[in-house]
Amino acid sequence: MDELTLKTNPNPSAPDPAPNGQEASSLEHTTVANWLQEDFNAGKLTADEFATALEELNGSDDTQGPDTRTESQKEHDASFPPAKPEHYTFPPAAPGEQISSEIRAAEMTTRTWLSTALFSREHGSALAAEVDRTARRIEHFTPAQHELFARSERLVLEKVWGAETQKNLSIAKAFVREVAEKHPQIIDFLNQTGLGNSSGVIIGLYHQAERLAARNGDSL
Repeated sequence: MDELTLKTNPNPSAPDPAPNGQEASSLEHTTVANWLQEDFNAGKLTADEFATALEELNGSDDTQGPDTRTESQKEHDASFPPAKPEHYTFPPAAPGEQISSEIRAAEMTTRTWLSTALFSREHGSALAAEVDRTARRIEHFTPAQHELFARSERLVLEKVWGAETQKNLSIAKAFVREVAEKHPQIIDFLNQTGLGNSSGVIIGLYHQAERLAARNGDSL
């Protein structure tokens, strides 16, 4: 009963969920960023050191193209400034908790798609905290417990959204499909962990879809 069970959109012409009017980074910039990520995943850099290094790298990258955003998009971004991957705040490890390379890699993946989807630092960090809280709660669930979790979270959504529940779920799913055009791993992440059933995660994704629609002058 996965609310956000999805398959990657096979349509290569699907719209970019995060058009920002800027060109991709140079090959050199991308290579250095990958080196930093590998060092972070291997535990050679702390989270603070990694964030500082990325911020310095991005600050030195002058290959960005002209800003082609509309005036309304600029106004929206002034209120909800899209953050860079290194600017989101993730919950710290518990005392004595060992952070595996898989968890580090998952965090970097999440940071990347949050930035691609134009989450502000505040909204992206809030969603990251919700993901962390829920993941810890359901990490060791049995299949039966996951099913009960899915049903209970659906009831939460129906209580919050009422008659708009199915419509809003469809909007959240469409948003995830768009993000998956650049980051298809988000589909497996939501499906395999059970986080695609979390009412908090779903609502967070829906609200970002809502903000981006307002940014682009679209209606949901």
